[in-house]
Amino acid sequence: MKPEKSQGLPPEEERRTQIALFRYALIAPLLGRSLERGEIAAHLKAVAAQHHRIPFSKRTTLDDETVWRYF
Repeated sequence: MKPEKSQGLPPEEERRTQIALFRYALIAPLLGRSLERGEIAAHLKAVAAQHHRIPFSKRTTLDDETVWRYF
């Protein structure tokens, strides 16, 4: 996921916005619907098993506990 520049935001606000959008994209499949038993844990593990382009970070992985905090 490539960070996109928003029009007219101060640099720090732009940074916070890009990080928030990245985190939202990770948890969005779990939002707004009823979840089956174990679905959250399975999603967290699947996200943690992938490599990501994390905005403003050199890291490429997250653990499932981090994604749980986002959720």
